Amino acid sequence: MISDIDDTVKITELPAGSRVVIQNTFFKEFEAAPGMAERYAEWEDAVFHYVTGAPWQLYKPLTSFLFSEEAGYPKGSLHMKNLRKNFFNPNSWRDLRELITNENMTYDQKFGQIRGLFETFPERRFILVGDSGEMDPEIYSAVRELYPEQVEKIIIRDVVNARNLDPDRLIDMKVIPANTVYPGVSQFQ
Repeated sequence: MISDIDDTVKITELPAGSRVVIQNTFFKEFEAAPGMAERYAEWEDAVFHYVTGAPWQLYKPLTSFLFSEEAGYPKGSLHMKNLRKNFFNPNSWRDLRELITNENMTYDQKFGQIRGLFETFPERRFILVGDSGEMDPEIYSAVRELYPEQVEKIIIRDVVNARNLDPDRLIDMKVIPANTVYPGVSQFQ
């Protein structure tokens, strides 16, 4: 089982924009995506790998939330974005700017980490779970093209109403309808 985190199992509202994302990440208690922990509990014998575009500096708060009794997600490995934290190094500022502005950075990082899992465990079949808010459908489609025998299914939590607005993104994927996230608007305000 390979799962995204933001807007798949934790409400972050990435399509709403950086102001809302910063608010939901640093100034509010993390909120579990409705019904997702119960879905994950149905896969009793699965091994879980959480692949996220979030930087590794969020490892402790994310694991404390995900694996808490309240959120109830199964324990698993986390595969996160590498972000330098020495702010006296100009490359750290470049990393931070790229994190905020370059969606291809997250695509490349997640694709590479998922590909590494497929190559490390060639005998496993995987269920890929993500959301429609960023590039999960595109990443998972590319993975399925490379490893068709290893992808059991793709499940997408649809947070941008892609099922109606852009259904081609979700071909051959199981869709979980969710509250639509609009640019600049948080569903919690």
